Amino acid sequence: MTHTATVASVRESDLSTHRLEPILTIDQHETVAAAARRLADADVGSLIVLGNDRQVVGIVTERDIVTKVVARRAQAHELTVARIMTRNVVSCQMHTRLDQVRRLMTAHNVRHMPVIEDGAPLGMISVRDLLAYELQQWQTVAEQQSRILDEIERQHPEMVHWRRDTSGRVVIE
Repeated sequence: MTHTATVASVRESDLSTHRLEPILTIDQHETVAAAARRLADADVGSLIVLGNDRQVVGIVTERDIVTKVVARRAQAHELTVARIMTRNVVSCQMHTRLDQVRRLMTAHNVRHMPVIEDGAPLGMISVRDLLAYELQQWQTVAEQQSRILDEIERQHPEMVHWRRDTSGRVVIE
């Protein structure tokens, strides 16, 4: 039963339990060159684009700069972020479950997703963040399973038909 609850909690975790990437924004009227510098300085892959009212109006990614500016030999210091940003931002909220975030990212083919509440950005989650978080959660599940198996073996050695190999993996006999 503990195992089932643990697996369910991994599936049902939401972003409120996850540390988000810091909010990195840029004004829509800034140049693409300024956006590229900000991305490089912060070592991140995307920026949330804000409009005149400081509300989210888009997202600009490294990929946007490469495909819409560099590949077309456009002048990054002459183009504004508004010209190349993705306008229909796929976003989520703090209460969005992680499995829903993963599905949204997959369905919309995005690697960076702003977390927005009432039009204001709270942070960013990336595919890399999601993978690292889920890996950590599944490692926790594996450790709990191991403790449960150890306890069963300790309390009921006659029921055990498995052993651990030299690497610690369970082998059923």
